Amino acid sequence: MWILYLKIMRIVYIILLLVSTFSFSQKIKYVNLKNGLNIREKPNSRSGIIGQLNYLEKIEVVKKIDKEWLKISNVERDSIFIGYVLGRYLINKKSESNMNEWTVHDFIVECSENYKLELEQLIEYEREQWKDVPNPLVVIYKGNDIGDYHHINFEDSDGKTYDFGFGQNDFRDISLFDKKELNDNPKYLDKSFKIFWKWKVSSFPCCSGDYTIVKAYLPSIVKLEILKE
Repeated sequence: MWILYLKIMRIVYIILLLVSTFSFSQKIKYVNLKNGLNIREKPNSRSGIIGQLNYLEKIEVVKKIDKEWLKISNVERDSIFIGYVLGRYLINKKSESNMNEWTVHDFIVECSENYKLELEQLIEYEREQWKDVPNPLVVIYKGNDIGDYHHINFEDSDGKTYDFGFGQNDFRDISLFDKKELNDNPKYLDKSFKIFWKWKVSSFPCCSGDYTIVKAYLPSIVKLEILKE
């Protein structure tokens, strides 16, 4: 009876270990050690150091070795490497309060390798366009349209256009346009708004006309207030 119990417990342990390993597979994490994190050749502190990860660098967890060590691969560097790091120095996501420290890779949540370069170029463009944009933003709603993609256009007093078409927007109870037919609501067309915005995870079609859905952080409306004339 005791032998049977031990066999059952061994099977349970193996299953739990496999589940634990699977749950960590291919998971993105970030380095949370300001002086940098050593990459070891083997999963122990006596093993040789083969490199170092920078603070807040993005990595991919390949496998959980034990309670302390993770097998990882790099994401942001040109040359690919595999090594081992202490898991306690990794965090699941970067703080959204310091996005100025993010690299372009940090803005991308889900994208196939075929479109990654094009999406990176889009993110770089968006970051440059939105670098000094005030928040809140006072603009006039100029309507929505379907061209290559869906555009939701606003314009400031200097004539600069802001397009929230790709954003994960929250208009609250303000219906700028009919969501089915996309007809603009004449009540709000050419009216002034105060827009509170932030970079949010958005799903949108990309790239090169293929309209494959990707996920990335993009400027999005979180609150919309109509201004009295």
